Amino acid sequence: MGWIADIVEKTQEIPISGVLRERLAYAEQRHSDLQAERDKLAEELNKLTVRIESLESENTQLRKPVAGNQQQEFEVSDIDEQILIYISDRDEVESAEVAGVLQIAQAKADYYLTGLLENEYLIDSFGMGYQTYSLDQRGRAHLVENGLI
Repeated sequence: MGWIADIVEKTQEIPISGVLRERLAYAEQRHSDLQAERDKLAEELNKLTVRIESLESENTQLRKPVAGNQQQEFEVSDIDEQILIYISDRDEVESAEVAGVLQIAQAKADYYLTGLLENEYLIDSFGMGYQTYSLDQRGRAHLVENGLI
């Protein structure tokens, strides 16, 4: 028996109204129902915890091949170096200016500028409807370390 039933049993000698007995019985039933629900939720929590651990392990296993497929270190090409040297003499340049000076197509200039930007050799800024590029620390370091400036 539950604790409420124990109270009812011990108070049998005390006159208790029928309504109070019904309330005590209801409270005992509600208490039992809540304990059953708590036990069910605890079991579900344990199952979900095991599932989470399984998924985390699977995630770790799946990330291993992805880490091995990442791109190799960015290699600065001759055109990249020409762009870096050109930009080093100016504060900032537009891609059309780079294309004109190196006599390459605009799309090709954008390709090289994007590669240098993504690998942090350049920084970009936007203003007046166009994008400009200037050297970042990594770009300056490359030029200095390779004796290009």
